[in-house]
Amino acid sequence: STGFFRFLGAIQGAFTQRDFVPLMLGGNCVAGVFGQVGGILELAEQIERGDSPDIERIYLPIGSGCTISGLVLGTVLVRHLGLKALSNSDFKIVGCNVHDGFATGDRLFGLHTNPLFGFIPLTITHTVVGACRTLKQLGGPDLECECRKFLRASVEVRADAD
Repeated sequence: STGFFRFLGAIQGAFTQRDFVPLMLGGNCVAGVFGQVGGILELAEQIERGDSPDIERIYLPIGSGCTISGLVLGTVLVRHLGLKALSNSDFKIVGCNVHDGFATGDRLFGLHTNPLFGFIPLTITHTVVGACRTLKQLGGPDLECECRKFLRASVEVRADAD
């Protein structure tokens, strides 16, 4: 677990220094999240038209956190818009960690979805909240509170040790 705390310290250091602009790994940026929102909206439209059955689970890997964050925001937006797709009370988004450091953090602290760690870049909470705030600044609905509720109730992060 010492390596994990060193990893978190390095991330914090990168975002608090003033010598360079850190870029997120993978597609973890607001534009990337909005791209994934578009994907889940497209799926919801297909379900609404009857082209696809409604689903109860989405399983995906968690790397940079962009894709799962977009699916969270998109699902909340689908519900906000009053679409019937993805509204099953049993619906869950299940992410599987691909990085052992984050998996350890999730096993120990619920790092990705615990609101106490929402200040840490690359966590799902941090990414979702940032995208919600940008959406609101752009004139869209304020979905931050609903996204936080959805994270607690409908997002499961798999963090198996092996």
